[in-house]
Amino acid sequence: MNIRTIACTLLLAASMLLPSCATYTTLSNPDRKIASQLHHDQTRCSVIPRVYSGLSYRFCTLHAEPGKFSRNPASNLIPYALDGVLSCIADTVVLPYTIYLQINQGSLVLSH
Repeated sequence: MNIRTIACTLLLAASMLLPSCATYTTLSNPDRKIASQLHHDQTRCSVIPRVYSGLSYRFCTLHAEPGKFSRNPASNLIPYALDGVLSCIADTVVLPYTIYLQINQGSLVLSH
């Protein structure tokens, strides 16, 4: 395999994973939709800060009612860990923008 093929494969994989990334979810959806999704998932969170919102969103989904996603919580560990790492990286890249949002809009309040 040449470098171009590897780069194209990685780009394709990244584009397929992006919609499931928690950072992408929190930055690309209106607050109302994010709050609705977390309420539907029965999380116990009431506020998500805009700074590192993807990581906060992922922790909120981890703090949902037991058995919401799977009968075997260990089966969710790898996808959640992978998304946590990718969200942390993505949150760091968009940090200047999320700081601006935090200052101007405040935290995302999840009214239940």
